[in-house]
Amino acid sequence: MDVRNPGCIFRIHMASYTKGFLHTTYSSSIPVVELHFQRQLEANHGLGWPHILNIALGHEALIKLTRNVVNQQRCTVTTALGETFSMDSPTNSRYESWGDGCGVKIKNITHADEGRWRLTSANDEHALTGFSEIRVLDPVTSYALSPIALEDGSINAHVTLTSLQNQYCMVAQPFAQSSLVPGHCHITVDRISRAVQGTWNILLGLPGQVSELHVERTVAVETEHLDVGFHHDTVGNKLNLYCNVLHTRKTMTFCRFQRTSQATGYNLADGLSDGVRRFVDHVLKGRSRPSSSTGEDDRWPSSCAGSILGKNGVSEKWSAVQRSSHSLDEIQQKLLFPACLYSVACRTSLAEAARSYVPANYYGDGFMSKHCGITIDNPSAQDFGTWRCSVGVQDEDQPMTSMQALISITSSSYRSRSKRDVAQLGTEELRSIFVQNDDILTIDCQAHESLSYCWFQHPNGTQFTPGPQVDEEQLYWYSGESLQLGDCSISFSKIKPNDTGIWTCHMGSRNSAGVEFTENFEVRVTGPLAANQLQVTSYDGENATIYCHSSGGRKPLDYCRFLSPNNVGINIDSSVTAENAIMGRYYFTEGRSLDYGDCSLSIRDVYEEDEGVWTCAAVIAGQTAESRDHVELTVEAGRSGRARAGVFGVIGGLLVLVVVLATVLLARKRLLCFSRMTVDAFAAARRGTLAASFRANTRRSSDDSEGSGTTTTTVNDTGRVVIQSTSDSV
Repeated sequence: MDVRNPGCIFRIHMASYTKGFLHTTYSSSIPVVELHFQRQLEANHGLGWPHILNIALGHEALIKLTRNVVNQQRCTVTTALGETFSMDSPTNSRYESWGDGCGVKIKNITHADEGRWRLTSANDEHALTGFSEIRVLDPVTSYALSPIALEDGSINAHVTLTSLQNQYCMVAQPFAQSSLVPGHCHITVDRISRAVQGTWNILLGLPGQVSELHVERTVAVETEHLDVGFHHDTVGNKLNLYCNVLHTRKTMTFCRFQRTSQATGYNLADGLSDGVRRFVDHVLKGRSRPSSSTGEDDRWPSSCAGSILGKNGVSEKWSAVQRSSHSLDEIQQKLLFPACLYSVACRTSLAEAARSYVPANYYGDGFMSKHCGITIDNPSAQDFGTWRCSVGVQDEDQPMTSMQALISITSSSYRSRSKRDVAQLGTEELRSIFVQNDDILTIDCQAHESLSYCWFQHPNGTQFTPGPQVDEEQLYWYSGESLQLGDCSISFSKIKPNDTGIWTCHMGSRNSAGVEFTENFEVRVTGPLAANQLQVTSYDGENATIYCHSSGGRKPLDYCRFLSPNNVGINIDSSVTAENAIMGRYYFTEGRSLDYGDCSLSIRDVYEEDEGVWTCAAVIAGQTAESRDHVELTVEAGRSGRARAGVFGVIGGLLVLVVVLATVLLARKRLLCFSRMTVDAFAAARRGTLAASFRANTRRSSDDSEGSGTTTTTVNDTGRVVIQSTSDSV
């Protein structure tokens, strides 16, 4: 030890009294020495090592003296319970001598071993003593916690991995090198992204345990997104749609819902409901129908408006009207608008307004909770379809891109139309896309649900999955509005003739797993002017259209002309109509225009002379060279002519059949008459022959047997021969 700054720190005063007289006072000073230890721990804990030992239950403790006496003769141990023994003869098999000097190994530590252990190294002249503090801990063999949720895009995120009092940890992130973290196990991630999500493997060094504890932590990165859906309250007959923003620090600025089948939507906010007030506004706008037959004004009279606005209890009665059949009398009775009783137009408009109007209310827990929703009271059939929700967000005071999604209330019906069976692919009419060589090709397809992904298949089988465009050298990229809106679109920087063919768009739903949505497209790489169909089939006597248009968009044409198969040129534009058709048969197709890139020829009553290859030609506005394409027209026998011929054929066949049958019947009748005459003549002749023969025979018999009797022979009407004979002897 060092001795520093000696001096008088306190003073002792002493006084004595003798027989009431005050005598002299004495004082003295005691010097005090300040001590400074070079080895503070030894001064506080002695020579024991370790001074404090944290050890898990069941482990082995090793303690000893850091210094021993020279020529040590004995080592004495005093346990935490006060038991003293010499290491030459320990009282328990759990104790063993450890080390070269005075030390002890304590096996299978228990809670009874917790406390101060004292060790003494001694010989006959000197002794050194030290102690160690043993603290027994419960072992940690397993550790499980819930997944860690991190917000996507967070900067310098502090991630705490365990709540244990570990000494260090080794952290292995997915797709990253392991890092050794001293002290409490936590790390700082520069930027949170989906690359860090997954299972993190952690090795913990815990106090009192030799083996490291292996822990797995699941890390989930929560991305900012819309949680969309609907709930149909059949009891209250309400349709609730929600479109809530999850996992964001941004604030909401607006909430909008719109049916995809309609152009206008609903602006929703906390506690906002249009209710009967919007119904009043709705009906006060009036109707644009012509006046009724009574001559009354078909708009709302001011007296009716005042009655509606001033009547109490309208809001309460409105729900009853909505649940009713909306008959005119019922609306009048329940809403009690007296002024409307005197105006047919007013009463009629009120009834129609009640049928068409659907109240809309805000649905959710408020913008502070990032909730955007709408409640439709008494929904009608048009409400069960596809809705688009839009949510405005801002980061601090900076407006951000709005978040949008689709809510498909009748997704099953759309799915049945969109998810076509493979066997049916190609049976539907294909949508054709025309593009010029080396131009940008854009293919877009739509679904009635929010999408997770989409991809396209080339006619040669190659697959393309569009992603964001990051540079100008990119071959293809996503060019749609948003997958959340069911919009799948891909653009290719340069298209070539070998890209012509049938492309297929595949779309995966965000809301449910299953068969992908598919849609087919025909891509044709053409010149500046393209025939819409390369082959057209028509029937004799019917009309046909040969249609060409600008490729890659509706670009105006300077002129339009056609060349027929028999080399007849036709200069045509929209001024040539069916009424003033060229040669009475050729005119520009109605509804099309050169200003929109259309070069279209309609032919009235086609016939064989029109069959063959037609040429369409035009100059695209801004270009100098003429562009051409060819269409082959095939003329088949007219369907109406063939039908008439079939009818006439049937009638002719029936007439022939009647004639044949009549001829057969007549011939048969004549044959029967002839046969009957022949039989009669034959019978008559036969009768005459037989009679003559019998007469001759009879005469001969009579001659041979004269006098013997008489024989009579006759022939009756049926041709039979009757012989009558008499004998003399009879």
